[in-house]
Amino acid sequence: MAISLKKVIATVVAGAAALVAVSASADVVLPSTGNGELVLFVRNDVTGDVYARGLGVQLDTVLSQASIASGAYSAPSEAVPYVLPTMGPDANLTSFLGTAGTFSWTIMGGDPTGAVALGDKRYVTTTPTNLTDGTTVSIAQVSSNFNNLNQMLIAVNNALPDASGSSTVVNGQWRQAGATPGSGGGDWFSASLNNVNDIGSSANFYMLTTAVGSGTQTVRVYEFADVKLGADGTLSASPVPLPAAIWLLGTGLAGLAGVGRRRRAA
Repeated sequence: MAISLKKVIATVVAGAAALVAVSASADVVLPSTGNGELVLFVRNDVTGDVYARGLGVQLDTVLSQASIASGAYSAPSEAVPYVLPTMGPDANLTSFLGTAGTFSWTIMGGDPTGAVALGDKRYVTTTPTNLTDGTTVSIAQVSSNFNNLNQMLIAVNNALPDASGSSTVVNGQWRQAGATPGSGGGDWFSASLNNVNDIGSSANFYMLTTAVGSGTQTVRVYEFADVKLGADGTLSASPVPLPAAIWLLGTGLAGLAGVGRRRRAA
């Protein structure tokens, strides 16, 4: 069966349009999708410039809403065996860290969809503050600011060169003077949650979620392995220390093994 030239041209045009649509896609998956992407921010605290890059890890990979709804939770926090994979710097970050200045960093990500039922809203953050003994941050405090996070990441996407894994070193928004709402990102937009970490230091890595109850109730805290951004821009998870009981169990087993060897030798 013959194919008309018009159909061939139409197919080529449609294919080209599809490629353009793919290449023009935003780099960072927004929180408004319900499964936002983790974003690394690094700020030069001398110049005020901010680097930002999507890490290619979405919230469902870290801890899904279904897992929250069906899993255990023992207040004031729950440890989750998720470890962020090690990621090296791209050329932009290496160049950024090579300039004069002092640097701070954080990771942010969110899922603001749903109401305030268990796990409906999820917020990922790194912080120097230990939240494992509980937090005073309420569901209402965090929930009321979800639009700020989304708008900040829309602005980040506008500054990115529209390629998967791309980064910006001048308009990363987080704590950037004059950036709205990014300038308020250092405390989760007035939610009283400090997320400013010094480069070279480990940070606590948490997901905060809504729970069953009113907006005045405090958020749930899920704890992951600590994360560190090295001076060379390498992002890595710190080893998770084993509980004392595990160490004691290991010591006891080693002792029993020694007794067994001595008996066999006798």
